[in-house]
Amino acid sequence: MINSDSNITTIHSHHNHLEIIEFFDKVADNWDSYVTPETLLRAEKLLDKVPINSGDTIIDIGSGTGILVPYLMNRLQNRGILIELDISSKMLRIGMGKYSNEHLYWLTADGHFLPIINNSVDVVICYGIFPHFTNKEKAIKDIARVLKQKGYMAICHSKSSKEINNIHKNIGGVVEHHTIPEFSLVKELFDSSGLHITHFQDSEEGYLLIATKQ
Repeated sequence: MINSDSNITTIHSHHNHLEIIEFFDKVADNWDSYVTPETLLRAEKLLDKVPINSGDTIIDIGSGTGILVPYLMNRLQNRGILIELDISSKMLRIGMGKYSNEHLYWLTADGHFLPIINNSVDVVICYGIFPHFTNKEKAIKDIARVLKQKGYMAICHSKSSKEINNIHKNIGGVVEHHTIPEFSLVKELFDSSGLHITHFQDSEEGYLLIATKQ
């Protein structure tokens, strides 16, 4: 499935996203301090709605330092495969220092160009990463490519789209214009990629969109 015979990080080039890599490399050391227990609990409650079975293959795109690892490994019941994938190798190195499991892999890659074979993944999680896809159409299509038939993709945020967009605007710099689009635009992208939206919410409890491959 991935170009590696072990659980070590596999490095892939990221041609047009050097500024984004630099941004997340710089915040990697403090990343875990930004994620409060309340924020993580809210994300987990949202992701409880995603169909995940023990033994599934999951890709956690934009995994950062692996904050979802304990939750996702619990859902897998120590079976299957969890791939923690991020464009920042520094984020992943920190995660690798925290967690080790024979079912857990760390992969440095660009979410627009997944080094994963077609129709091989049961679930793709995009927690906190969707606004950072600079070409959302390309990213969604590539996720659809790697999903198995009836596989699931989930976009999740612990805050509403309005809150997320305001946060990025206030941070400025490379992420200033990284936003979650209106639902109608997102639905068009999913429809054109052969993904059917089965659940959507955007409220004070957070943002969750679940879609399945037709």
